[in-house]
Amino acid sequence: ERALNSVEASQPHQDAMEKGAKDLTKRWDEWFENPIELSDARELVTDTRQFLGDVPGHTSFTNAQLLDIMMAQDFQDLTGQVIKRMMDVIQ
Repeated sequence: ERALNSVEASQPHQDAMEKGAKDLTKRWDEWFENPIELSDARELVTDTRQFLGDVPGHTSFTNAQLLDIMMAQDFQDLTGQVIKRMMDVIQ
């Protein structure tokens, strides 16, 4: 359950980065096709800088969740090993 909770907690962060990257890529591609006014270009640059500023927070959160998943998995592996040894002793 702990691993599933971590995955669910990470998903919105991953979705936000994916959506932001796709949106910005589309806007930049449009700009390269047809350069826009300076004020619009400044808005695009500002939005890009904002996105890039948000990425470390999203990735740090996701990394923490991945570590939690790994720790939960290690615990499950250890528990399984203990149970297996106990079953071997009983038999």
